[in-house]
Amino acid sequence: MAKHLKKPEKKQKKSAAALIAAAAVAVLAAGTVAVSGVLAERSENILPGVSAGGTKLGGLDRSEAIALLEREKADVFDSSVSVRLSDDVTLEVTGEQAGLVTTPEAVADAAMAYGRNGGFIANGVAYLRSAVFGKDVGLSDGQYDEAAVHELVSEAARAANTEATNSAFEIDGDKLIVRKGAAGVLIDEAVVEDMIRTAFQSGDYGEREYEIPDSDVSDINLKAIHDTVYVEPVPAEYVKETGEVTHETIGVDFSIAAAQKLIDGAKNGETVVIPLEVTVPDDTYESLSAMLFRDVLAEKSTTMYTSSSNRVNNITLAASAINGKVLLPGEEFSFNGTVGERTTAKGYKLAGAYVGGESVDQVGGGICQVSSTIYYCTLLADLEITARSNHMFPVAYLPLGMDATVNWGTVDFRFKNNRDYPIRIDAYVKDRVLYVTLCGTKVDDSYVKLQYELISSTPPQTVEQVDETLAPGESVVKTGGHTGYTVKAYKYIYDGSDNLIKTVLLSTDKYRVQNKIILVGPPAEDGGETGGETGGETGGETGGETGGETGGETGGETGDVTADEVFA
Repeated sequence: MAKHLKKPEKKQKKSAAALIAAAAVAVLAAGTVAVSGVLAERSENILPGVSAGGTKLGGLDRSEAIALLEREKADVFDSSVSVRLSDDVTLEVTGEQAGLVTTPEAVADAAMAYGRNGGFIANGVAYLRSAVFGKDVGLSDGQYDEAAVHELVSEAARAANTEATNSAFEIDGDKLIVRKGAAGVLIDEAVVEDMIRTAFQSGDYGEREYEIPDSDVSDINLKAIHDTVYVEPVPAEYVKETGEVTHETIGVDFSIAAAQKLIDGAKNGETVVIPLEVTVPDDTYESLSAMLFRDVLAEKSTTMYTSSSNRVNNITLAASAINGKVLLPGEEFSFNGTVGERTTAKGYKLAGAYVGGESVDQVGGGICQVSSTIYYCTLLADLEITARSNHMFPVAYLPLGMDATVNWGTVDFRFKNNRDYPIRIDAYVKDRVLYVTLCGTKVDDSYVKLQYELISSTPPQTVEQVDETLAPGESVVKTGGHTGYTVKAYKYIYDGSDNLIKTVLLSTDKYRVQNKIILVGPPAEDGGETGGETGGETGGETGGETGGETGGETGGETGDVTADEVFA
């Protein structure tokens, strides 16, 4: 009995020893984790046992890790898979495009971050794990990007398919040669995508060749061939902004229905010749360049010999603003839109104009000579007039019915280029003569003659008005007077053999009569008769010359409008 009681005493001793041993191990492990945590926090290098894609990086700093990765894993970071789809189309997909490969810098950063992103205990455990078992952070930047690879494959397949379609035919001059039985659209995109995916998964990079499967030799897509061959003919054009001529595009076409009959009648493997419809535009680069502005459509010069220097200045500025203006077919010319507002800031000066039938000085006076001379040329060139008004009084530099007045903001002169080719307006002043030339391209030998028909005329009356500022017997001509006219202007169009083709009534114009007004001094109390005769004769002659000059050059500067409007 006593012997039996001693056995439990031994078991108690063994249990106590085991507990003591376990406690010692736990204390040792905790100490190890603690020490590891301290080492992990204090270390400035990658933790021991850390690698990337099999390359050991433990103990290296960031720059050393990057250098090592660049040396040992260059093929991975520069990895790509190439698939040759056709003779001229090879698809290359890089690891970066596939979403599988990052940069050496990013991998080194991931290795540096291992064991440092957790708490004290977690970092210690990570330290022990990498030191004992190792830790590979990998080289991947993410999952394989199926969508990105699919897009790359689709784009390359479209190019290869087009090439395959093109290989079924060739163009020889004005003939389309089709080889019946040539390949059509052949690329199986799913097969190509599987080839690329397998290559990246296995790490077996490099170039592969897509094997084109056999196609139905009887299948020729004439619609696809037509879409490839067809070219819309485009004539050469003059670009006004650059002053250059574009090159023409020669048109190419063929009848799909007619071609299909030829294909259906041929055997597989035979060559079928399909005639092409080649269209050369009427206007080529060479022909249009040679035709542009080659002809003088119309020209006219008008003089300013007795004009003031200010009036010559204004006409010169307006002509300069218009000189070189080009109008493409269908474009409209606006005098006010081209010349703009006449202001002193632009250099325009005071010159004779009419206000309410009287001559006054206005900024820009005289420029109606430019609009009128251009109008005369447009009539000779048989252009389409879209806006024109005649002057209030006849002008001295052009025939009746052939003038065109303008005024900023109210009256404009406009015409349209109704010809097939561009026209250019050349306008300049030299030696007090205004020259206007319309250059373009004549398409026939027709020409224009202008003439007006006098319907009626009203001569001016001489009216004396007493002016208290004048001396008794003194007289001055205030206005020289203008005969009033009503005229019809005609345009006669002749062919090259001088046969009258057409007669066009251009306008029916009325020009106002302007009385000759003589200002005379009040009657003298004595000696007035002799002085009046002498003064009247002298004043009449002097005033007549002055008034005639002014009326002749500025009388046409106002359109047939209300007396409150001012025209230059």
